[in-house]
Amino acid sequence: MIAGVGLVIAIIMWQYNIKVYEMLNWTIEGQKYLQSGDLDGMMNAYKKAYTYNTVLDRDSRTSLNRAIASNPDMLSNLSSDKRQEILDYNIELAKENVAYNPHDSLLQMLLAQLLNITASFNTDNQSKFGFYSDQALEAINKSIDASPGREPVILPKSADLFDARRPEKCPGYINVCRKFESGL
Repeated sequence: MIAGVGLVIAIIMWQYNIKVYEMLNWTIEGQKYLQSGDLDGMMNAYKKAYTYNTVLDRDSRTSLNRAIASNPDMLSNLSSDKRQEILDYNIELAKENVAYNPHDSLLQMLLAQLLNITASFNTDNQSKFGFYSDQALEAINKSIDASPGREPVILPKSADLFDARRPEKCPGYINVCRKFESGL
């Protein structure tokens, strides 16, 4: 009986303490690699973090997604294949997070940003550009639907529409697109 209780405690500690600690440790390592400019190290650390399959993986995925969305220029010096691989991986992670809670406006917005960044890196291929742009608009529309009237969500939609070369469809009450449009 005592051995059974001890085993249950050990399993609980492994699942909710040790695995979570290891996942968080690798997430922090990923952030350290980001700060040092080591993109490969960052991606490998985050991938290692996800091998633990913990209850906090969603937060770690969001952390990586935000790192990429906040620093898309760090992808500029990569080969197009490597850049596409990293972006597609991040899009899949963002979609996992959205699937967890499809009505989370901020997760939908982050997905839209990643898709828009991916579209912007594919302007030389109109098929890929349209594929990612259309998905970005779909994601930002879902974000707006989840949180109607929220201006911080409307602005990325305007940016997505502008980047997708559809500035005429930007929401009328956002004049940001018109400022950029006049410079074209």
